[in-house]
Amino acid sequence: NLVEHCFNRYIELFKQTALWYTRLLDGVEDTVSYFASRGLRQSIATTKSAEETDIILTGLKVRQYFDLLLGVKDVVSPKPDPEIAYLTLQRLGIENDHAVIVGDTVIDIETGKRSGIYTIAVTTGTHDRERLAGSNPDYIIDNIQELRDIVIYSDPKKYSRYNFFGHYM
Repeated sequence: NLVEHCFNRYIELFKQTALWYTRLLDGVEDTVSYFASRGLRQSIATTKSAEETDIILTGLKVRQYFDLLLGVKDVVSPKPDPEIAYLTLQRLGIENDHAVIVGDTVIDIETGKRSGIYTIAVTTGTHDRERLAGSNPDYIIDNIQELRDIVIYSDPKKYSRYNFFGHYM
Protein backbone atom coordinates (compact mmCIF):
# COMPACT_ATOMS: atom_id res chain seq x y z
CA ASN A 1 0.00 0.00 0.00
CA LEU A 2 1.04 3.61 -0.51
CA VAL A 3 1.46 4.49 3.18
CA GLU A 4 3.75 1.52 3.81
CA HIS A 5 5.75 2.30 0.67
CA CYS A 6 6.19 5.94 1.71
CA PHE A 7 7.21 4.98 5.24
CA ASN A 8 9.78 2.47 3.98
CA ARG A 9 11.17 5.09 1.62
CA TYR A 10 11.37 7.58 4.48
CA ILE A 11 13.40 5.10 6.58
CA GLU A 12 15.69 4.42 3.64
CA LEU A 13 16.35 8.16 3.17
CA PHE A 14 16.62 8.71 6.90
CA LYS A 15 19.41 6.13 7.13
CA GLN A 16 21.33 8.03 4.46
CA THR A 17 20.83 11.54 5.84
CA ALA A 18 20.16 11.28 9.60
CA LEU A 19 23.59 12.48 10.66
CA TRP A 20 24.01 15.32 8.20
CA TYR A 21 22.76 17.95 10.66
CA THR A 22 22.49 15.99 13.90
CA ARG A 23 24.96 16.82 16.65
CA LEU A 24 25.11 16.14 20.36
CA LEU A 25 24.55 19.10 22.62
CA ASP A 26 27.49 20.18 24.75
CA GLY A 27 27.97 17.91 27.73
CA VAL A 28 25.73 15.07 26.58
CA GLU A 29 28.43 12.47 25.99
CA ASP A 30 30.19 13.34 29.25
CA THR A 31 26.91 13.12 31.16
CA VAL A 32 25.68 9.80 29.76
CA SER A 33 29.13 8.23 30.10
CA TYR A 34 29.36 9.52 33.69
CA PHE A 35 26.08 7.83 34.67
CA ALA A 36 26.91 4.65 32.77
CA SER A 37 30.27 4.39 34.52
CA ARG A 38 28.43 4.51 37.85
CA GLY A 39 26.11 1.67 36.92
CA LEU A 40 22.94 3.67 36.31
CA ARG A 41 20.67 2.20 33.64
CA GLN A 42 19.82 4.59 30.81
CA SER A 43 17.06 4.28 28.27
CA ILE A 44 15.53 6.30 25.50
CA ALA A 45 11.80 6.43 24.84
CA THR A 46 11.03 8.41 21.73
CA THR A 47 8.40 9.34 19.22
CA LYS A 48 10.87 8.20 16.57
CA SER A 49 11.25 4.51 15.89
CA ALA A 50 13.85 2.59 17.88
CA GLU A 51 15.56 1.83 14.55
CA GLU A 52 15.92 5.53 13.71
CA THR A 53 17.17 6.26 17.21
CA ASP A 54 19.74 3.47 17.03
CA ILE A 55 21.08 4.87 13.73
CA ILE A 56 21.56 8.31 15.26
CA LEU A 57 23.08 7.14 18.55
CA THR A 58 25.44 4.75 16.78
CA GLY A 59 26.51 7.46 14.35
CA LEU A 60 27.13 9.88 17.21
CA LYS A 61 29.10 7.18 19.05
CA VAL A 62 26.97 7.15 22.21
CA ARG A 63 24.82 4.05 21.65
CA GLN A 64 26.85 1.99 24.12
CA TYR A 65 25.63 4.12 27.04
CA PHE A 66 21.99 3.12 26.64
CA ASP A 67 20.55 -0.15 27.91
CA LEU A 68 17.28 0.08 26.03
CA LEU A 69 15.75 1.99 23.13
CA LEU A 70 11.98 2.13 22.70
CA GLY A 71 10.14 3.96 19.97
CA VAL A 72 6.67 4.77 18.84
CA LYS A 73 6.30 1.40 17.08
CA ASP A 74 6.92 -0.45 20.36
CA VAL A 75 3.68 0.74 21.96
CA VAL A 76 0.00 0.96 21.11
CA SER A 77 -0.48 4.40 22.67
CA PRO A 78 2.24 7.02 22.13
CA LYS A 79 3.39 9.65 24.62
CA PRO A 80 1.96 11.27 26.68
CA ASP A 81 0.29 7.96 27.45
CA PRO A 82 2.47 6.30 30.10
CA GLU A 83 2.67 2.98 28.21
CA ILE A 84 6.21 3.56 26.94
CA ALA A 85 7.38 4.53 30.44
CA TYR A 86 5.82 1.44 31.98
CA LEU A 87 7.31 -0.77 29.28
CA THR A 88 10.75 0.72 29.89
CA LEU A 89 10.53 0.17 33.63
CA GLN A 90 9.33 -3.39 33.10
CA ARG A 91 12.09 -4.29 30.65
CA LEU A 92 14.79 -2.77 32.85
CA GLY A 93 13.32 -4.26 36.05
CA ILE A 94 13.11 -0.88 37.76
CA GLU A 95 10.40 0.56 40.02
CA ASN A 96 9.03 3.97 39.05
CA ASP A 97 10.20 5.53 42.32
CA HIS A 98 13.78 4.62 41.35
CA ALA A 99 13.64 6.30 37.96
CA VAL A 100 13.89 9.77 36.48
CA ILE A 101 12.46 10.97 33.19
CA VAL A 102 14.45 13.73 31.51
CA GLY A 103 12.60 15.47 28.71
CA ASP A 104 12.62 18.61 26.62
CA THR A 105 8.90 18.81 25.84
CA VAL A 106 5.67 19.14 27.77
CA ILE A 107 4.68 15.73 26.35
CA ASP A 108 7.75 14.13 27.96
CA ILE A 109 6.96 15.67 31.34
CA GLU A 110 3.29 14.71 31.10
CA THR A 111 4.35 11.13 30.33
CA GLY A 112 6.47 11.11 33.48
CA LYS A 113 3.72 12.61 35.60
CA ARG A 114 1.17 10.06 34.35
CA SER A 115 3.55 7.20 35.16
CA GLY A 116 4.50 8.44 38.64
CA ILE A 117 8.16 9.02 37.75
CA TYR A 118 10.27 11.97 38.94
CA THR A 119 10.52 14.45 36.05
CA ILE A 120 13.31 16.77 34.98
CA ALA A 121 12.64 19.22 32.17
CA VAL A 122 15.60 20.47 30.15
CA THR A 123 15.31 23.72 28.19
CA THR A 124 17.49 22.69 25.26
CA GLY A 125 14.61 21.56 23.04
CA THR A 126 11.72 23.25 21.30
CA HIS A 127 9.81 24.14 24.49
CA ASP A 128 11.09 27.11 26.47
CA ARG A 129 11.35 27.35 30.25
CA GLU A 130 7.93 28.98 30.70
CA ARG A 131 6.14 26.34 28.65
CA LEU A 132 8.00 23.51 30.41
CA ALA A 133 7.24 25.05 33.82
CA GLY A 134 3.55 24.93 32.94
CA SER A 135 3.76 21.13 32.89
CA ASN A 136 4.94 21.15 36.54
CA PRO A 137 8.16 19.12 36.27
CA ASP A 138 9.88 18.26 39.52
CA TYR A 139 12.95 20.14 38.32
CA ILE A 140 14.01 22.32 35.36
CA ILE A 141 17.57 22.52 34.04
CA ASP A 142 19.19 24.52 31.26
CA ASN A 143 22.12 22.20 30.56
CA ILE A 144 22.21 18.40 30.59
CA GLN A 145 25.35 18.46 32.75
CA GLU A 146 23.24 19.77 35.64
CA LEU A 147 21.86 16.23 36.00
CA ARG A 148 25.00 15.25 37.91
CA ASP A 149 23.96 17.60 40.70
CA ILE A 150 20.38 16.33 40.78
CA VAL A 151 20.58 12.58 40.28
CA ILE A 152 22.02 11.49 43.61
CA TYR A 153 21.94 7.89 44.63
CA SER A 154 23.29 5.63 47.33
CA ASP A 155 23.08 2.29 45.53
CA PRO A 156 23.56 2.39 41.75
CA LYS A 157 21.79 -0.97 41.41
CA LYS A 158 18.58 0.55 42.81
CA TYR A 159 18.45 3.79 40.86
CA SER A 160 18.06 4.44 37.19
CA ARG A 161 17.95 7.31 34.79
CA TYR A 162 15.38 7.05 32.05
CA ASN A 163 15.99 9.45 29.19
CA PHE A 164 14.04 10.89 26.36
CA PHE A 165 15.69 11.37 23.05
CA GLY A 166 14.93 14.91 22.00
CA HIS A 167 17.12 16.85 24.39
CA TYR A 168 20.28 15.02 23.42
CA MET A 169 20.41 16.48 19.94
